[in-house]
Amino acid sequence: MADKAFITPNILKWARESAKMSEEIAAAKVLATVEKLQEWENGTSQPTIKQAQTLAKAINDHLPYSFFQKYQEIFNLFRISEKVARKL
Repeated sequence: MADKAFITPNILKWARESAKMSEEIAAAKVLATVEKLQEWENGTSQPTIKQAQTLAKAINDHLPYSFFQKYQEIFNLFRISEKVARKL
């Protein structure tokens, strides 16, 4: 039996939805059923490490560039806040 990837179900669903990827497309990318993907997203089972890696790549490929820009803005905000907090 393949090793399972212990991922946070909410994050998996959020990432897929952020990429505007349907359950059907996501499941097809990892050769799983929609029902199996739903189990991963609700935490009743876990994908294998290989399935998780394949799905992560597929989601990453579907994320719009604007998503990464927003992420970078948030990261920079936290980094600036951390520097300010150190000075206090």
